[in-house]
This record gives sequence, structure tokens and C-alpha cells, in this order.
Amino acid sequence: MTKLSDIQVQRYIRITNLLHERVYIDLLNPSALKIASSSPNFVPTLDGISRQSARFVSTTDEIISFLHSPQDPKAISASIKNLGEVATALQTLLNQGNFLPEPKEQSLESQMESMTIQTSKVGQKKTKDTRKWFDTCLAQVDKLQVSLSAEFNG
Repeated sequence: MTKLSDIQVQRYIRITNLLHERVYIDLLNPSALKIASSSPNFVPTLDGISRQSARFVSTTDEIISFLHSPQDPKAISASIKNLGEVATALQTLLNQGNFLPEPKEQSLESQMESMTIQTSKVGQKKTKDTRKWFDTCLAQVDKLQVSLSAEFNG
């Protein structure tokens, strides 16, 4: 395995670990659970998140063990694909269970407003957009998975 792919695998594991951690911190806290509990499929979704969490840990361990010599590129590729499937399943569960806030629709005016500096807003903390963070993170997971799969299968 080349040095570049080793770095990419480390990055892939790091970003999926961060995703896993943020699910716990941002979406499974009491205030978020109170909102999500209004969903009719709240309990099955919570059970699914638990199953995906366990699958996430075992798949990450599998990737790490495959990185030791002797390396089998096909086994690494299959594990990377499995971890991507876990992330996709997690995204589906979070959307079905109303754990993620609805996407923010921004008009052109509000986008322009956010680009200008206003004296009243200087020094104020920016509110975090949980939905945007998860969408961006999952897009990165997909991008890294495609890149790594091509490298290990090619």
C-alpha cells in the first residue's frame, strides 16, 4: 500500500469516527431526543442507530486489522465499502427518525446578508447548523470511500 493510501485510510477512519461521535453529542442528547421522540418510528430508529453503532465499531476494527502486514487490498476495499454502508444506513435512519433538523432554505437575500459585515453581528457566536455539518461529513465519507475503493480495486 502506498503512503498516500495509508494517509487516506487514516483520514477515512478519522472522519467516520468524528461522525459517530457527533451523532452521540448532537443528536442523542436530551433536547434532541425530545424533538425526535415525536416521530412515530422513534424507537425502531433508535434501535437501528444502536445496531449501526455496533457495526461501525466492528467494521472500523476490521479495517485497522487489515492494514497490518500482510495486507490484502481486496479485504481492505470490502471493509471500506462496509463502513460506507454503515454511514449511509446511519444517514437514512437519522432522516427517517427526525433526528436531523430540516434543511434550511435560504433565499438569495439572506445569503447576501450573511456575507456582509454588520456591526451588530460582530463578535456574536455563529449558530451551528447541525444538518449542514452532517450532510457535509457524509459527503466527505462518500468521496473518500470512492477514492479508496478505486485505489484498492485498481
